[in-house]
Amino acid sequence: MNQKNRIIYTVLALIFWVPPLLLKEHFTAFGEFQKIIPLVMQGIGLVFIFMVVKHSRCNECGKIQNGWNLKKCSKCGVSFENT
Repeated sequence: MNQKNRIIYTVLALIFWVPPLLLKEHFTAFGEFQKIIPLVMQGIGLVFIFMVVKHSRCNECGKIQNGWNLKKCSKCGVSFENT
């Protein structure tokens, strides 16, 4: 379940993080809201980044793991097959 959550939260973070970068530089149709809308979207994206980190931690030792398809913890060796 954590693997699925990591992928979902990563995609959502990218959806909320990348478009504001483009809005800031290349799109001026929002007028005064041009600076506020990207900040709000990036704030929402930041929440999903924290969720990715939360679901990337080992349940036993708390070490943050890298990648989506994790088999076991690199520090303590606990298997992630059922998570």
